[in-house]
Amino acid sequence: KKTKKTKKKMKKKKKICIEKLSKKFGLDRVELQVVVQEFIAAGYVQEATGHLVHSTEAQEEEEGGVGKEEEVKEAAEEKRELGMELVEEKEGKKERISQPSRKRGRRFGGEAGGSGGGREGARAKRGDVGSGAEASASNSTPTSAVASSKKLKTIQRGPGSASEANRNAKLIAVACWNVAACVPSQLAPDWWTSQQTAAAVAEILKATGSVALALQEAPPFLESLLRPDYKLVEWATSHAPGRVMLFVQSGVPVSNVRKVGPAVVARLTVHGVDVDVASIHLAPFKRGVASRDLQIREVYKIVARPAVVLGDTNMRAKEGTYPGWEDAWISLKRNRSTRFSWDGHKNWYHGAEDFRFCCRFDRVFVANGKEAVLKPESFKLIGNEPILGVPHNYLSDHFGVVAKLALETVRY
Repeated sequence: KKTKKTKKKMKKKKKICIEKLSKKFGLDRVELQVVVQEFIAAGYVQEATGHLVHSTEAQEEEEGGVGKEEEVKEAAEEKRELGMELVEEKEGKKERISQPSRKRGRRFGGEAGGSGGGREGARAKRGDVGSGAEASASNSTPTSAVASSKKLKTIQRGPGSASEANRNAKLIAVACWNVAACVPSQLAPDWWTSQQTAAAVAEILKATGSVALALQEAPPFLESLLRPDYKLVEWATSHAPGRVMLFVQSGVPVSNVRKVGPAVVARLTVHGVDVDVASIHLAPFKRGVASRDLQIREVYKIVARPAVVLGDTNMRAKEGTYPGWEDAWISLKRNRSTRFSWDGHKNWYHGAEDFRFCCRFDRVFVANGKEAVLKPESFKLIGNEPILGVPHNYLSDHFGVVAKLALETVRY
């Protein structure tokens, strides 16, 4: 039935689309079909998907980005996964409904206890219930049972699990952004300078209120623009110009600072809890998958948990899965509106014809500890609005990322 309804809707949409096109171009249905076939024959339109063929498809494949076809495939996969989850939920509901309710059993037992009806009545008849007081106690909901059910609901995930946990979580924000050395985009006016780009970047970063800023391809003069709100912890170098920098909010205690490859790691004391934070800029290109894997594993080895590792990972769709580490965007239901921090179709930083692909390069990974856990609460993009009133003109070729995390301490 659902399939039939879907087909009817698709036919209706198709009909409306054809009518709109006919009115716009002054063509009837037959003439429109002829035009579409000509476009397919000329190679301007793909017959299977109906998407326009860009001249940069070969470049997209080389860069390992997500083109339109891959977006469609991944969306279909996500829908299938969601469908399976819904089926599992429905099956679970059916099982719960099919099982007799405890409350209903107690009621029937109490009413039919004298005549031997119901489970409680049957037990009373057999002599399992010693006295009326004991029977009434068994029929009432005990406070300890309610408390234990609440505890079960609040058990923590990961290595920080405990039967009793302090649920007074403190929200902290972290941000990362590859700022492309604050060089103006190809579409920026001639009078727009790197200093103006850096000033705009600094204002956006300050407004996030993040406890830590992980910046990649950052120019040295950006440090002065972030003071006094933020202080530079340390910086490292990577394959790209600029620096891999880690900033923390002024007043936040910092210790155990170290560098490993293209990463800076430091221990921050936030709300009385030690959290390791790492700013990373991993190897580029599709062929750099082995290098990226090695680099991030080296970072994971030296951090103490709970920890946050964030930055420009240059990872493709199938990368980034490591035991004990949680991808904040994935854990927050894979919101498609915040998926791509690199969107070459929208962002023409390098020009209208270059790097026309989409990727989720910039990521936030969290890991739980024994005494505290980090739970992603929100995820959003920054720097994703055009500037100076010029369409497709952005501050960087990357959009920045801000993740809010709930920091929860665990007490045994």
